[in-house]
Amino acid sequence: MDAIGGALGMLGGLTGGSSQVQQALQGAESTIAMMFNTMMQNVMQQNMQGFQEAMGDDQDYPNSYDGF
Repeated sequence: MDAIGGALGMLGGLTGGSSQVQQALQGAESTIAMMFNTMMQNVMQQNMQGFQEAMGDDQDYPNSYDGF
């Protein structure tokens, strides 16, 4: 079980575990997971754009790094 699911499961156990609480916790877990996934996709996209921009700036790439 992942950390988020474990934490939310413990919270559900503390509150009595009614079906409404369980549904709310599942909704919160999926929302947090989607937010985390979106955040990681954005970070990866920004990193790739930065890399492409850095490589595009150097007119002599890769020859400027070979020491000649």
